[in-house]
Amino acid sequence: MEQLHADDTGFRETLYLLFSLLVFWQLCVSTWAQSGFDDDRVMLQGFYYESYRFGHPDKFPGHGTQLWYEIVKADAPAIAAANFDLVWMPPPSYAGDFSLGYNPKRYFRLDNSFGSRKQQQAALAALLNSGVEPIADIVINHRDGINSWADFKDPSWGTWSICTDDEAFINPSSGVANTPAEQRGKCEEVVSYRPGSTYAYSSFRDLAHTDVRVRRDIVRYLLALQSLGYRGWRYDMVHGYGAQWISLYNGITKPTFSVGEYDWTQQAEERGWIWATATDNTAAGAAHLKTSSDVFDFETQFGLKSIVGSAYTQLYGFGNGIGLAGDTTDGMPWKQRAVTFVENHDTGFRTNDDGTPQSDHRSDSFANNWQVEQAYAIVLTHPGIPCVYWKHYFEWAPIFRTRSRR
Repeated sequence: MEQLHADDTGFRETLYLLFSLLVFWQLCVSTWAQSGFDDDRVMLQGFYYESYRFGHPDKFPGHGTQLWYEIVKADAPAIAAANFDLVWMPPPSYAGDFSLGYNPKRYFRLDNSFGSRKQQQAALAALLNSGVEPIADIVINHRDGINSWADFKDPSWGTWSICTDDEAFINPSSGVANTPAEQRGKCEEVVSYRPGSTYAYSSFRDLAHTDVRVRRDIVRYLLALQSLGYRGWRYDMVHGYGAQWISLYNGITKPTFSVGEYDWTQQAEERGWIWATATDNTAAGAAHLKTSSDVFDFETQFGLKSIVGSAYTQLYGFGNGIGLAGDTTDGMPWKQRAVTFVENHDTGFRTNDDGTPQSDHRSDSFANNWQVEQAYAIVLTHPGIPCVYWKHYFEWAPIFRTRSRR
């Protein structure tokens, strides 16, 4: 695959032009807010799949000695100068010594593979002092045990926190097999927008948000993260629990930004999820969406990949948008709740711990620089809150850093 390099002058200049045009457009036509509801913010994904390997030279000698939180702190002025409003940070809690963080073991322990608690707080402070709001990656669909399947600490939860149908209750090696039904959590949940029940995740223990003790500790956790410096939430794997709990958590913590990662290919269900996350359930019609959470628009990213095969007719919908950004079902402005992107840590090229490509992530979604240029030309000028990938900004196109403040 042809790789895109930071010294590709043409690529850098083109992306700089795209960002400059976006700034001009926002200044001259301020009423055309990108995502509707007067929200024209731009988000940077503040990490990628290999970020947890930085600063651990004994384990990962090719990733230097600087921990990831130190890198973010150092880059905070450049992020602000590039006019990013939001930075989506990696999962904040301890998930093991070398982990990306999507298997949280101890929610209230805030040192992790990216650095110490103090370093995390310093990175957040640097962003806030630069006028950029940090967004925490909230992994509350599931949880990992300390040494086994379900030995939960910090907070300490019993089997009552695990969904009734979780595989731990039938696997002899789990340590909790054959737990009586009355000692298990009461779910999977049945929700109006998803056939059957909420998604069951086999890798870790599915959490029973139906239990008030779970919800209470999650709220405590979110409030602790706000005290640390976070201002908004990116909810992981939200198809695994009811959207009403997102409404509850957002209603209590009042984040300045909220987005969920729903099942990638289920756009119709995403609409139902968005509707059910509203913190004001009394509003009708489009007004109902004003207090709803955003959702990642994977369908638009899938559509953008038609660029790779030069199948541009698939992009014609971008008069209004494709994917959720172009969805007008029931006459509703679903585009106002879309977060669009070109690449993220779950898509494109990724490596194993030894540096070899993962079998299902051997290449990026876009093969070369001009394809990435075209993709960003679309997401930066069409409905939705655009999320720019860290690698694209800091490694593929350093000239982004020079674009003017709007």
